Amino acid sequence: MKKFEEELILLQKINNMLYSGINQEFVFKAIVDGLRSVYDYDSVAIHLLSSDNKHLIIKSYSADSKVIGKFEKLIGFKILGYEARLYEGSLLKEIVDNKKPIITNDVSYVLRSYTENKSLQRLATIVSKLSKAKWGLGVPLMAGDCVVGTIGCSTIREPTEEDIQRLTNFASQAGLAIEKAQTYESLQSAFKDLK
Repeated sequence: MKKFEEELILLQKINNMLYSGINQEFVFKAIVDGLRSVYDYDSVAIHLLSSDNKHLIIKSYSADSKVIGKFEKLIGFKILGYEARLYEGSLLKEIVDNKKPIITNDVSYVLRSYTENKSLQRLATIVSKLSKAKWGLGVPLMAGDCVVGTIGCSTIREPTEEDIQRLTNFASQAGLAIEKAQTYESLQSAFKDLK
């Protein structure tokens, strides 16, 4: 019951931020930090679908900063803004195409899904050992029937069906809020162009 209450408070906070005109980046950060705190995840990342629907772009993440530093040093680039191509056989493409959550106890498989680059894929096992996480959970960010992105989480403990359902419900609400914010920003931009 406490987690449900914390989740509702987080959703209310996100809605308030969106309606007060706060930059989307702050909203994304509130989502990942909030989910990490409420569910005690090892890491959380929010990805938005690119305009061509061929990539997921990492918009925000929350994880141990030391682990992220080592991770970025090992792979040679920053995580924020990374565009993961949705290719056949990738976990990310499966989440987007099927519009369903996925759980795996192979964190290196999750990391391999971010790239087709064989050199980077070989690093996945090493990188996965930087974290204590044993499980990966990905859910689609839904706006009605459309996928607008995904939320990816890693955790030490095996997610329960209740965890999956709660995160899926949260992602649906967050997806609608994000879609509204994107529409509002597009309308603002179009209005400025018309002026």
